[in-house]
Amino acid sequence: MTVLLASRAFFERYDADLTRLSAIAGPRGPIERIAIPEEDGLRLSSEDMERITVAFASGDLQDYPELPLGRRLYGAARRAPNLEWMHVSNVGTDDPIYAELMDKGIAVSNSPGASAEPIALTMLAGMLSLA
Repeated sequence: MTVLLASRAFFERYDADLTRLSAIAGPRGPIERIAIPEEDGLRLSSEDMERITVAFASGDLQDYPELPLGRRLYGAARRAPNLEWMHVSNVGTDDPIYAELMDKGIAVSNSPGASAEPIALTMLAGMLSLA
């Protein structure tokens, strides 16, 4: 079974897509969801930590380990003994946390080109403002 760790906002936004993917699940079965606790002081149970196989650092976490929800996600990723894969929505994977996860045998993937259009538009707007 695939057990996905992500933010509550991610699950709310993509609920229909995840439900559809679970309905056509392959050999690993449906996708079970575990949301990062948003309340201070709450942690995932050890049973939940054992079940997590995939993690996703979505844009709502800002993909920075030093922010509160990001810290919780990356902390859980460090402690999840059966984590196999982590995907991050940003382009770079040069933060030390990614090297740490890869050293543990966890596949880390990213989204190259995901921010190319907004960056290009921002650059164009800046050039126009200077003109």
